[in-house]
Amino acid sequence: MLNRQPNNADLALIYGSGTTITDGSGTTTNSSALPLSITNPTEYEDKGCAQINYVTNNNQIIMQTSSSNKPLVFKGVNWRGMEGWDHVITGLWDGARDGNTLYQIGSFLAKNGFNAVRFPIDVDATARNIMVKTNFNTNSQRALASLNRYIQVLTALTEGLGQFQIAVVFDFNTRSVADLNQTDRSVMDWSLRNSSDDLQGNGWENINVKLAQYELAVQGLATAMCNAKHWNVVGIDVKDVPAGASGQWDGDEKTNWSSFATKVGNAILKACPQWLVFVQGMTTSSKFGSGDAAKTITDWPGASLSSAVQSPITLSTPNKVVYAPPFWTPSLYPQPYFFKESKGLSMLSSYTEFPDAASLQASIDDAMAKMFTGLLTSTTAPVVLSYFGGLYGTDDLYPKGTASRVIDCIINRMTSGNKPIAGGFWYALNPDQSWPHPGPNSSIPQSGGLLDATWRAANPNQLAATTKMNDMPGLGLVTCDPR
Repeated sequence: MLNRQPNNADLALIYGSGTTITDGSGTTTNSSALPLSITNPTEYEDKGCAQINYVTNNNQIIMQTSSSNKPLVFKGVNWRGMEGWDHVITGLWDGARDGNTLYQIGSFLAKNGFNAVRFPIDVDATARNIMVKTNFNTNSQRALASLNRYIQVLTALTEGLGQFQIAVVFDFNTRSVADLNQTDRSVMDWSLRNSSDDLQGNGWENINVKLAQYELAVQGLATAMCNAKHWNVVGIDVKDVPAGASGQWDGDEKTNWSSFATKVGNAILKACPQWLVFVQGMTTSSKFGSGDAAKTITDWPGASLSSAVQSPITLSTPNKVVYAPPFWTPSLYPQPYFFKESKGLSMLSSYTEFPDAASLQASIDDAMAKMFTGLLTSTTAPVVLSYFGGLYGTDDLYPKGTASRVIDCIINRMTSGNKPIAGGFWYALNPDQSWPHPGPNSSIPQSGGLLDATWRAANPNQLAATTKMNDMPGLGLVTCDPR
């Protein structure tokens, strides 16, 4: 008598597919009832979508195919790990108590309206396509088995998210192991990394990484993913927080960020004409207030883009640049423009929170205008926030909820106005993001990301914050026109 062959239910028990992420909605999908070919395939299917030509027009991103032209705004999230010590995405170990699978994370993101993931990556690791040792559970993620190269992992992540029509943006974040703390193996703060002229304060080159390494990294990504199967790759961010005080928008050869960004941008378009080039700014200062109350405040690192109005990035192919500044909240640092009045530095000795939403919104709008939203009125390029986020709801320890209200103001800039910001990428999916200033005079950092520490439940506060992005005009998944 022949033994009975295992059916779908048997296979689901044998292999598994991770744990459904609870989000408080009361509605869950029983993934065990779905075929294993969907929840835990041996390889990700080619969805048969036409490759998209991503372009910009009138401060928008447009998805061009032979049959349609549709706008794209990002309700995105940063997912860390590929830039770190092990050069492997975090969260996919799917263990007995914590961790999960790419299928479950993609399903959660799509269900909650997220249409994009931004992966911080390492330039040198990409250029050399280094060997990596993964910690994935390949029983519940069979498509991730046998991955041993850096770009292989990025490709598999892209394909897995593509099953949910979720877009991918790659961010050249760290340059090499020189940007990692050799003692605790953490990613060094940008201010501690050497700049392009060998001073502290970050930079786009270092002793290991020059323009040639960026070009090799771009070529490696394009060779693997500039095709219709990976139609959901939108583009590459040239360099995360490109410089500290030593960098200039237009400087000499070593310190000229716009020149370097142009060279890498042209390399991206040469390797993959369909992709977009994301460009961050410098780290300069802006003046707020007048008279005796005037203050000169350092912009968020990477957010200074006012020089791009007079000297924009001009690439070999027009309509391919997206400016991508970050904009943070008092959870990271209590900047004076978050308050009606404040005294002190990172620990406030006194402060008065704005009493109403309109006054706080006006102050946030003014700060953004000084840093980067002048681009929306003076150029046709879109602006997308590469990072934004902070503590929200009950995690926000400001008496009047200033951290939460600032997040609302940032999102309002995406959902309203004649020339809104074209979305942004929440920081971060990872639960271990540390926020040093949960309150105005709190010295105890608090961790928080979109998922909780188990990777199996949403952080209800951060999910509530990002739900407000659902009001962005034109929000939707990446177009999948049949090819």
